[in-house]
Amino acid sequence: MYQFSLQYPFTADVSPYSDELEADIENWLNATYSAMPPAIIEKYRQARFGKLFARLFPWAEYYKLEIFTRYLLWATMIEDYHRHIPQEELIVLGDRLTEIFRGGSPGDNVFFREAAAIRDKLRAIADKTWMESFANAFNDYYTHGLAAAAPFISRGTFPPLPLFVLIRQRSIGSYPFLAFLLIADDYPLANADLLHPLVSQMQSLVARIIAWENDFFSLQRKKDTNEACTNLVLVIMQQLEISLDEACIVAQQIHDKDLKELLILWEYLPPNESLLKYMQQMITMLDALKHWYIHDTSRYAGT
Repeated sequence: MYQFSLQYPFTADVSPYSDELEADIENWLNATYSAMPPAIIEKYRQARFGKLFARLFPWAEYYKLEIFTRYLLWATMIEDYHRHIPQEELIVLGDRLTEIFRGGSPGDNVFFREAAAIRDKLRAIADKTWMESFANAFNDYYTHGLAAAAPFISRGTFPPLPLFVLIRQRSIGSYPFLAFLLIADDYPLANADLLHPLVSQMQSLVARIIAWENDFFSLQRKKDTNEACTNLVLVIMQQLEISLDEACIVAQQIHDKDLKELLILWEYLPPNESLLKYMQQMITMLDALKHWYIHDTSRYAGT
């Protein structure tokens, strides 16, 4: 199997709260999701999502990491549970969840109740502007990410590469992660900072590279499934009609090109200390993810 080379400029640390976050996941699995089959519970236990946020934001306070980890467990479970429903149903689901994040009533559905609980936790650490931005990012994840990919998954067809790139950076759920970074360290950034074209493009590049990392580590798992059309390597293999090894080389080149562009833009950011710190920590997330895939999770075992 082709080995991908993932070398990033900033090295991630690990939070001292790593074990506590794993204990939190155990509690949520045994309480909130206790009605799930034992095999499903074990699958999420072995995912080690607490380890992920311990690496993504190692400097953040525990109570924030707890909220982010709770979100990730919930978001992954609800996506997995609804992965193969039709496009129009995914859009309705995304709209319903977005409504809850904006303050709507959850009703009796366990996933909706948990969305409301996470919303209330986020409201305690974020202002209304951030909550609206997060709700928009979450809706984009469902509408322009998961729902956009759904017709290709159901038909077993592959999107053209330019369309795939647009869909994939959203369907991985990267943008809500980037929103968490803003409140993880209470960055004193103005809207003008976040709307700067360099920042916007760098966020897009980070979101893409997050997707490429996932595609590299999920390659073996998706290779012979109807989700092959959601993997960069397999899309390249089909579109260019080349071997798997050749497709891996092309995918590595795409990853490296995006990383090179990201680091070029980094050099031209405005001389704003808070903005530079924020963007450096965003880039550091790439190294954190790599180490989580390699050292912590068994979600992609066998890849």
